[in-house]
Amino acid sequence: MSVAGDRVGTIVLQRRLGVGGMGEVWAGHDERLDRKVAVKILRDELLDAESRLRLRREARMLSRLEHPGVCRLYDLIEDEGASALVLELVEGRSLREVLDDDDPPRRERLRLALDVADALVAAHLAGMVHRDLKLNNIRVRPDGRAVLLDFGLARPTDARPIATRPLERSMLEDPGLSRLGATPGTVGNMSPEQARGEEVTPASDVYAFGLLLHELLGRVAPYPPGLGVEELRIKAVEGDLRPLEGVDRATVELIRSLERGEPAERPSMLEVRQRLQALAERPARRRRRLIAAAVAIGVLVGGAKVASDLERERRAALAAKSVADSAREEAVERRREAEQTVAFLESLFEGSDPAAARGRETSARELLERGAERIHADLADQPLVSARLLRTIGRVSQSLGDFERAERLIAESIALRRTHRP
Repeated sequence: MSVAGDRVGTIVLQRRLGVGGMGEVWAGHDERLDRKVAVKILRDELLDAESRLRLRREARMLSRLEHPGVCRLYDLIEDEGASALVLELVEGRSLREVLDDDDPPRRERLRLALDVADALVAAHLAGMVHRDLKLNNIRVRPDGRAVLLDFGLARPTDARPIATRPLERSMLEDPGLSRLGATPGTVGNMSPEQARGEEVTPASDVYAFGLLLHELLGRVAPYPPGLGVEELRIKAVEGDLRPLEGVDRATVELIRSLERGEPAERPSMLEVRQRLQALAERPARRRRRLIAAAVAIGVLVGGAKVASDLERERRAALAAKSVADSAREEAVERRREAEQTVAFLESLFEGSDPAAARGRETSARELLERGAERIHADLADQPLVSARLLRTIGRVSQSLGDFERAERLIAESIALRRTHRP
């Protein structure tokens, strides 16, 4: 067991950051390069060929990754007395600590999820599977950036499984770690195939990311608290997860797609990243479309008043028997202008259909109701124009799922047309 002040090569160990099944992680100072580092040191009792091979493999994995969301590898030290990885020292707190201490808002949780997704996309493109994705293996830096740590269980996607060394229970960092001699990893964060001891693929990381989102975005742990390792393993194998409640439909659909039992049915991490980005951008799109709907309705109502005035002028001009030919032509032109104005406003309103943006139906419906009221008030003497615009609002209400209002408005539109144009 190392103590503060011990040396590993040119590095002086300063404070222990954690203890895991393979060894210890220390913060240290590299005197040769004068920089802070993290040092992952194999436990003395694990200085055998297999453990050294596993550490060397982790070094190879990290050397293939150059990404801001992945902890960087500086060096691999192998000598008679110690085997250690020299890593970037990522200051901050684990994602678990951030969630427990800060309870960040949804916007911040989505941004952190995107950081992790970026790192996993990079790892999968580099041909590796992490195999131990969990909240405690993600560090949130003081600037808010999430960094993926601990590639000790990572393996190439084209590699054969390596025999695992049984771990003593006292060496386990987390009560959710696998049983003695079983597939390495944290049982509570495993895919069903990994919990069964089968070969893992990038799809296994996708499932683990779904479990992470279950808690990060769904705000509920995927499994009930207090379960033992064997109970967790059974639930992991069966994919028996706690339900998501109080979460919007798009988020639930995304998480459930990641947590599908069959690996082939899960999306790739690249697709997951794109869907997360869409979720993160949705509030901004919602605001833009709601503003567009409000503007469209405002223009609709104001323009309808203009159309009404033009139509009254046209009828007055046509009714006057003494009107000159030039005035009659002007009246015809005004009628054409009124019809074109209404058609333009109708197409503009339909182009602002807000039904595609979830989460703002109430505000859009209020705007539609006000638009219908203004049409009734300002176009009472223009039944055919009113019929056209009421039909438009009815169709938009139908697309929003407000079928009762849609039926009422469209029925009123049909009645007006039947009365004034049989």
